Amino acid sequence: MRSFGTRERGSASVALLGGVAMVMVLLVGLTDLAALFVARARAQTAADFASLAAAAELIPAIGIDPHQKAGEYASANGATLIYCECEMGTTSAVVTVSVPVSMVLPGLSDTTEVTATARADVNLPSSAS
Repeated sequence: MRSFGTRERGSASVALLGGVAMVMVLLVGLTDLAALFVARARAQTAADFASLAAAAELIPAIGIDPHQKAGEYASANGATLIYCECEMGTTSAVVTVSVPVSMVLPGLSDTTEVTATARADVNLPSSAS
């Protein structure tokens, strides 16, 4: 008597390995997506702090160098200052920073850094006439 199904022995193991491999690739992709979201949040935080620091330096008789202060705060938050429109005598500071992103699968994306921009305004009281 001949037994059917003996040639199919072990095929469930192959299917299981294929399923595990697909789940692992999905998890690595989700890890990269999470890394992008975290880097974006870090970049926005650094831009916010850098623009506030630069705006504080724009206050007459208090501030000296808003561009330098923006760079210090960006660096302290793990970012690099790319652009700072913060000239003395103005009342607003616009700052753009970048934060590096480390991807698990760098071949799938060419994104190596994330940028963010923030603006802070100084409302100076008008002088009494």
